[in-house]
Amino acid sequence: MEDPSTGPAAPLAAPIPASLPPVWPAVVFVLAVAWAVVSRGCTMDVAVDGAVLDRVAAQLRALPPRSFVLVHPSWRTDVVAGLSQRLPGVEMGPALPPDAMDGRRPVVAVRVPRAPGPAAVWKLKVDERRDVDGVELLFVAGANRMVTPENTPPTPPQSVGGAWSMMDALRGARVEVTGGRTVACNAWDGANGRWVCPGMDDWNFVGPRTLGVEGQGRSCLWAHPVTGATLSITFPAVPLGKALRVGHALADGAAGAPGGQPVALVVTAGGARAQLEHPNAPGFRQDLLETPGGGTADVKLDITTPHDGARHFCVTLAVEP
Repeated sequence: MEDPSTGPAAPLAAPIPASLPPVWPAVVFVLAVAWAVVSRGCTMDVAVDGAVLDRVAAQLRALPPRSFVLVHPSWRTDVVAGLSQRLPGVEMGPALPPDAMDGRRPVVAVRVPRAPGPAAVWKLKVDERRDVDGVELLFVAGANRMVTPENTPPTPPQSVGGAWSMMDALRGARVEVTGGRTVACNAWDGANGRWVCPGMDDWNFVGPRTLGVEGQGRSCLWAHPVTGATLSITFPAVPLGKALRVGHALADGAAGAPGGQPVALVVTAGGARAQLEHPNAPGFRQDLLETPGGGTADVKLDITTPHDGARHFCVTLAVEP
C-alpha cells in the first residue's frame, strides 16, 4: 500500500531509451566541415603577383646545375607554371625526386604565403631561408652557393677586337662525347642557346651559364666533363690572330669539394696545341696558346676528368688579334 503521507514513490532514474537518436553521424559531419573550413583558412590560396614571381625567379636564376625547385603546397600548379616560364630548363614540381631526397641534388623549396612547411624539406638540412614578398625560399644541400644576378652583374667573355665571339659561334660548333660510348650532342636547345646530348643526364649540355666564380657572376661556356669519356667542342674555321686566350674555372660551390678531381683541357688550333689542367681549387685561370701563323683553323677543346662528381666546369675562349 502507498504511504498516504508521502504519495506515490518517485522513480529512481529516467528510463533508458531502447536506442540513441541518430545524431552522431550528423555531429561527425559538422565537425568535418568545420575542420575543412579552418584548414582552408589556414592554407588559403593567395594569388602570387607576376612581379613577385619575377623577383623569385631572379633569386633562382643562377642555381647550380641539376638543382630542383620544390613548389609548396603541391596544388599550386599556377606557381609551377609561372616559374617554369621564367626559368626554362630548371626542373621543378610539387614532389622531390629520389636523388634530391638523399642529398645528391641541390634543392630550393618555394613556399607560397600561408602554406604549411613542406615536410619533405624538413628531413633535409636547410642551409638558408629568404623571404621574397611573403614567398619563402628554403635553400638545401648547397643550393645557396649561388650568385644573385640582381646584386652581381655577370662578366661576359670577351673577344679582343670583337673579331670572333665564342658564344656567337656556338650554334655552328660540333659537340660530342666519346669514350665508353659515343654520343653526338646534336640536339640544339634554341630557348637556352645550347647543345644537348640525347640519352645522357640533363647536365650533359654545352651552353652559356652564369656561375659563381671567386664570388662574382661569370658568364662562360658550361662544359661539364664525363667520367671515362672525352667531351669535345669544335669551333670550325676560327679566324686566328697571334694567340688564343683560354679561360677556365670551377664554380665556387664545386671548387675544393672533398675528393674532387682536376679537369684536363686540351686546346688545339691548327698545328698549335696546349695541354692544360684546372685543379680542384677556386679561381678563374687564363692561359695563352700562341698561333703566330694566323689564318683560319678549327679550334677544338677536349675536356676530361678521372671522376665527374661536382665538376661544374666552364671555359671562355677569345682571339688575340
